[in-house]
Amino acid sequence: MKTLKIDESEALRLYPTASNELKTIFEATFGKEFFIPKKITDKVFDIDSLCEYLSISEREIYIFNKNTKDKHQRFINACNIIPKIVKLYNEGTILDWNNTGEYKWMPYKSFYGGSGVVAHYCWFSSMYCCGGFYLKSKELSEAIYKNFPELWEDYWNTKS
Repeated sequence: MKTLKIDESEALRLYPTASNELKTIFEATFGKEFFIPKKITDKVFDIDSLCEYLSISEREIYIFNKNTKDKHQRFINACNIIPKIVKLYNEGTILDWNNTGEYKWMPYKSFYGGSGVVAHYCWFSSMYCCGGFYLKSKELSEAIYKNFPELWEDYWNTKS
């Protein structure tokens, strides 16, 4: 008897075009749920998973030292990283700024009564920052802040 060895990434790559017999073997080996497509927000949820997904090292994603105390350097790092995440989360959707019927979402920080609160709002006829920071849905806006709050705090320059 011979044993067939295949890693998870190769099985995921081959599964969509595999014959029914091979799919049955894959599902018996890895489980059916393994082959259910996962949302991008489940695949990219922190800096490590972002680097892995982009096939780059952590050194390549930060312009300045990751642990810098300088607020401006942290802001520049956030400005470099957030659009990369937005592009992945938007999964190829290019937002049309000429279409006021298409909402564009992003987290924002509001200050009422001296304390800050993060909310998610859509813009359709105004741009409040670089277009690379807008997402195609409220759910993605919520996920990007939930998964990367430190980057947004650095972007807003509100973190000590």
